[in-house]
Amino acid sequence: MDRQLWERVVREGGTLDNDFIVRREALYEGRNGKVVERFFVETAMGIQSFIFKPLTNPLTLGREQWAEQYLLPIIAVRTPRLLATASHKEAHRYWAIFEDLGHLPPLVDAAAFVEASRMVATLHKLPLSTVPKSFDGHSPLLEKVREHVEANWERLWQIMTEAAIPLGLFDVLKNEAVKREGAINEEWVVCHGDLHPSNVSLKNGQLIVIDWEYVQQNSVFWDLYNLLDITSPSYRRDLEPETRLAALESYVHARVNAGWRQPSRFMWDYHFYTAVYSAWILLLIDNDIKGGRFDLHTLVLQRKETCDILRDCATYLE
Repeated sequence: MDRQLWERVVREGGTLDNDFIVRREALYEGRNGKVVERFFVETAMGIQSFIFKPLTNPLTLGREQWAEQYLLPIIAVRTPRLLATASHKEAHRYWAIFEDLGHLPPLVDAAAFVEASRMVATLHKLPLSTVPKSFDGHSPLLEKVREHVEANWERLWQIMTEAAIPLGLFDVLKNEAVKREGAINEEWVVCHGDLHPSNVSLKNGQLIVIDWEYVQQNSVFWDLYNLLDITSPSYRRDLEPETRLAALESYVHARVNAGWRQPSRFMWDYHFYTAVYSAWILLLIDNDIKGGRFDLHTLVLQRKETCDILRDCATYLE
């Protein structure tokens, strides 16, 4: 596409110019409140649609361009092509324009999660040096999460009791977190970093993964946890335990076939990792409810989903 077209479509301040746009549709709101949109514009080939993405986190400026150049060409996964970016590096007005692949339904069925888990295995077998250490994620690492959970045992116990979560899980969390050493085998791998089901789609039999701005080095469990078990006010989560296990087994099988030596407690460690992060999220939801953040009904749904995940973990860890 002609660079002059994008410069007409995007104002100097980094927003779309309605004078040159036929139509626009909001897709989702980023972490900083900026909106990612589909827009339609007249081109030499007729009216075409594209995705306009303002920078949603200043810390990730340039990360998607890096992924487009260095990471995506070496992994077999379909992603929207990056067509243009702002010619400057000013975060408050930075933008990118992507190819529009149409409506991308989030993952819902077991077969789709199994397929996505194989893609995660492909990403995780890359050399760790593929991604710079300086690329940060949007959430704290396990040690910081465990510290937060440990500092809030009493409130967590109250929440778990009210939700009728087996308190044997509380004992497991407390005992393992207090040890602080060797609780789980955390291999460090190349991660997408934000692989929740709204960023992954299986469309016409093809797996599509979007939003690579949080690509990073992280735990072997982080992408899997995002794919299978992380909860949010922004989307709903309803995964059967059998689907979780099938996806994890698919991941293990794909990596073992590539020469990986599976840790002996991999499945147990995944469920413990998920339990710790879910406990942390329960505490965050509790604070959001008390602080009046987000819609109350949405937070109640998220809390129920997170409690269901904790029950699954309790059943597995027993």
